[in-house]
Amino acid sequence: MSSHYANEKFFLLNRMLSEKYFNDVGKVRYYQNASMALFDVASSLQLFLAHKSHFAVAKNGSALIESLSPIWIRNVNPLQIKNAAQHWVEFIETLHPETNFVIWASENEITGEVLVDPKLAQEIHQILSHKKVYSIQICHFIDPTEKLFPYAIKILRPSLFEDKRAFVVHSDRFKASSQIGPFQKLDYVENEFEKYLTPSLKYSGPILSEYESQITPEKNVYFNRFVPTTLRLQDRIVLNDSQVNAYSIQQELGLSHQDCFAPAQYPFWILNLWKNWWTEAENEIFIRGLFVVSLHALRQDQELLQKINFKVNEFKRLGRLNTL
Repeated sequence: MSSHYANEKFFLLNRMLSEKYFNDVGKVRYYQNASMALFDVASSLQLFLAHKSHFAVAKNGSALIESLSPIWIRNVNPLQIKNAAQHWVEFIETLHPETNFVIWASENEITGEVLVDPKLAQEIHQILSHKKVYSIQICHFIDPTEKLFPYAIKILRPSLFEDKRAFVVHSDRFKASSQIGPFQKLDYVENEFEKYLTPSLKYSGPILSEYESQITPEKNVYFNRFVPTTLRLQDRIVLNDSQVNAYSIQQELGLSHQDCFAPAQYPFWILNLWKNWWTEAENEIFIRGLFVVSLHALRQDQELLQKINFKVNEFKRLGRLNTL
């Protein structure tokens, strides 16, 4: 395939998405995965606004930001990091005048916990747009009726249970050309963007309460024990029992990665890096007992939670407890 045709194919695909979902008011770019999307947006802005060499990040919630850190360190780019306790408005006021962009996540990619609610997210985009600083939000869904501020860029990442197809939504103000977009495998399937608009990803609703009532003891539900909030993605249930290894439960039940996610599958040197973007990850025993089940899997097997409960109790009875 010639580079000319590759660019044309990428352009036509993005134009189709923009016209279909945003009437061309918002622009859409397609990517194979979220890592490529964020890398391309950040590197494109670095080249396009080379005179603005300062970057800012709020690391909490997403491992995607960590993948860019080695590049910035190697290039000796000034990096400002938001303290978790610092209010967003206060943080924005301390930004260097030559700040190019700010990258932040509105949800925790593992638990689905909302870190920045929609009202505050819009306020962040508005203030940064006023300062002419690009606001790069990593999120899981988008409301097409919501105002898109000039300097707002949204990285729509796939669900925790899959790692393919991400989209970037932006305004006309984002003029930086894509560095890698045209040279991806452009295997987009019609209507895949629509899952980022589905109600199952929105922050509130009674969808999960019926399932969570089946969990015993109740403290094994992450949001009962650690984060008493209703603001979370509605596509997953998060369980935690630090006495057992969640990945062993997943293997015993023969569950695929599309059904559930257990961090215990990763070696300690991988999990050790998680503490850079997730405070709770400092406790490895806690992380190895974390079990995230997709809403799709629960709907496919109405007895799945009972099976998980049974296996957890069986492991405890047999002394198969969580070890490092």
